[in-house]
Amino acid sequence: MRSLIIATASAALVFSAAAAQAQSQQAEPQQPQAQQPQKGQAGGAPMVRSVNVVDVTELPAETRPQVDAAAAKAKPADLKSLRASIDKSPEITKALDAKGAKSQDVIVANLDQQGLLTLVTKKRG
Repeated sequence: MRSLIIATASAALVFSAAAAQAQSQQAEPQQPQAQQPQKGQAGGAPMVRSVNVVDVTELPAETRPQVDAAAAKAKPADLKSLRASIDKSPEITKALDAKGAKSQDVIVANLDQQGLLTLVTKKRG
């Protein structure tokens, strides 16, 4: 289940970053594109609309064990892919910077159907 969440979030991040890059490369956005549905390309996964960065220490006590368990199950390759996708997205990187975090601090990611990407971070050191 955890790998699925990371894979979904990672895919959505990649597609959101690609969409953002494509839009920034266009001189003027075309009207028909702006009216298209806002779902991502990967099997209808939603695009990232907003980012919520939460440090694991800010989580309610009853939630921390679940997050720790999910983080423990995460495969290193999945985390590496997720973090690489984060680094490709200026919006997500900016949200992490605002919280004093970097992509390497992300231990869990969740993307809901409304496009809210929640990144749980844990400071190293």
